[in-house]
Formats: sequence, structure tokens, C-alpha cells
Amino acid sequence: MNQFFKRTRQAVFLMGGVSIVLGVICIALGANAPAMLVSVVGWVLAIAGGAMLIRAFTTPNAIASSADLFLGLVMFVPGLVGIVFPALLVEVIFVVLGLYVIVTGLGDLAEASALRAVGVPGSTGAMVIAILTLVAGVLIVMSPVMAADLAATVVGAALLVNGVSEIVLGSKM
Repeated sequence: MNQFFKRTRQAVFLMGGVSIVLGVICIALGANAPAMLVSVVGWVLAIAGGAMLIRAFTTPNAIASSADLFLGLVMFVPGLVGIVFPALLVEVIFVVLGLYVIVTGLGDLAEASALRAVGVPGSTGAMVIAILTLVAGVLIVMSPVMAADLAATVVGAALLVNGVSEIVLGSKM
């Protein structure tokens, strides 16, 4: 049992250290952190997709070859876009997220208005939250780079807190 806790403690310290390093990287890179992540994922997709494309042309089975060709293209093309245009892809992702927030905010506003029309208590608070949601969505769409920077900072801070808590936990084992 003592050996189990020793291994677990080492794993917890390792996870805590990695979390702290990733948190510092996210905070230090700011808006560039998501672009770096997109670039890394792009390389993974491009390499995996490229391997599938090679397999598609070397597999004698027509069905497997067709599947590999399709999946290879589905992985390779977005991977290539992530490698060539990582910052643009991050902006597109955040614009899409901002549009989603706007749409849900409009839905929340309609719901809050309906609640207010029938005199439900607390509907004014729901209306305020809906308006804040709309404002947040508009800000994200208008400045996706700022949103990416804020997201990287929040994720970095969360990773730092997680890393410290892991190390504290590990020290108690």
C-alpha cells in the first residue's frame, strides 16, 4: 500500500508541475496561446491525415482505400489550414463562439421578456443577464483576439491554481 501512495504522490507532483508550466505558458503567450494550440493540433491532423492518404493509395482493398482517402482528406485539409493560418483559425473560432453567444442571448432576452410580460418575479434579473450575454457576444465578435487573450489568461490562471492544489495534495500524501 505504501508503494501505491509513493507512485500516486509522484504522479500528483508531476501533474501539478505540468499544470503550472502550462498555466505560465498560457498567461505568457496570451492571445498567441490558442494559435499555438491550433498549430500543434494542425500538425497532428496533417501528419495523421497524410499517413491515411498514403495508406489509401497503398491498400489493395477498395473499400478500405476509399475510407482512408476520405478520412485522410478530412484530417489533412483542416490540419493544413491550422498550420498555415493558426491565428486566422483562432479568430474564426472565437467569432463563431461570439455568434453563438449572441444567438443564445437573443433567446434569453425573448424568454426574459415573456417572463416579464406575465409578471414573474425575478424577470428583471433575467433580462439584465440576457442583455449582458448579448453584450459579451458582440464584444467577442468585434474583438476575437481580445477574447482569445482573455480565454488564455483565464485558462492559464486555472491551470496555475490546479497545479498548486495538486502539489499541495501531493505533499499531504
